[in-house]
Amino acid sequence: MSEFKGFIYAVLSGIVLSINYTLTKKLLGVFQFSTLVILLFISGTLMTFFVVLFKYKKIPIDEFLKYKKNIIQAGIFIGFASLFWAYSINRLGPATTGFITKLSIPFSIILGVLLLHEKLRTKEIVGIIITFIGVIIISYNKDIKVVMTAIFPITQAMFFSFHSLAVKRIVRKVDIWIILLGRCLIAMIIIMSYNLITGSLSMPEQVSNFMIFLVIITPFFGIVLNNYFRYTSLKFISLSKNAALASMEPVMISIMAIIFLGDVMSILKYIGGAVIISGVFVIVYNRKRKKILVSS
Repeated sequence: MSEFKGFIYAVLSGIVLSINYTLTKKLLGVFQFSTLVILLFISGTLMTFFVVLFKYKKIPIDEFLKYKKNIIQAGIFIGFASLFWAYSINRLGPATTGFITKLSIPFSIILGVLLLHEKLRTKEIVGIIITFIGVIIISYNKDIKVVMTAIFPITQAMFFSFHSLAVKRIVRKVDIWIILLGRCLIAMIIIMSYNLITGSLSMPEQVSNFMIFLVIITPFFGIVLNNYFRYTSLKFISLSKNAALASMEPVMISIMAIIFLGDVMSILKYIGGAVIISGVFVIVYNRKRKKILVSS
């Protein structure tokens, strides 16, 4: 029964993440992408702030200062990753972005090998190769400009893998909510700096109350609920099983995109997505060393 609870929480994590992707795409029809990202992070930071305040009855500044180096690194990387993520959803759609984003898993493993001297097994190499083949398939298009757009979710995956590496070093030492709050604050600074430097911060002339509501509620799915369900599931199931279920998240995102956005990809892209999931599953199944990848 306990393991079943873990599976339920892991599935719920995927569902709320897919809702986050879908709502973000909806909002991108109204807001410029970098403006939307800063608005989402303001909302998400406030939510995370109240979660930490509720748990600790105060803001544990000493914990932030103790692990400030890794938290700052995580915030910088997730800030840039979020900008590329939003732009990718706007240009490629949530489903394609969701599949390509799974490159963060092989990227994280490669970083672990290069920087942490972790071992890389033959079957993991096969999984990494399969994943990259899937990305090539899903990115294929006769128009080279469309193909080049795939560089944005790929770059996002790279930044996210660096973020995961920074978090991995401290996640067993400090509460994940403290890490999330710290990275949100740093990411806000990065994203606001980008908006000010590029002069891209702009609000639409008219925004409905419903859209304002979506801006407020979207981070609740992507930051609060997604991480709550993901880390609660780890109390009942192993990291490998959790990661295996997480590899199916793009499927949920695709279903949500079809139902609520009418976003249907080509058959070739679905094939590419299936290959990506297969590669990720091979990696996860054969990964012996436990690792935690924090969702965005």
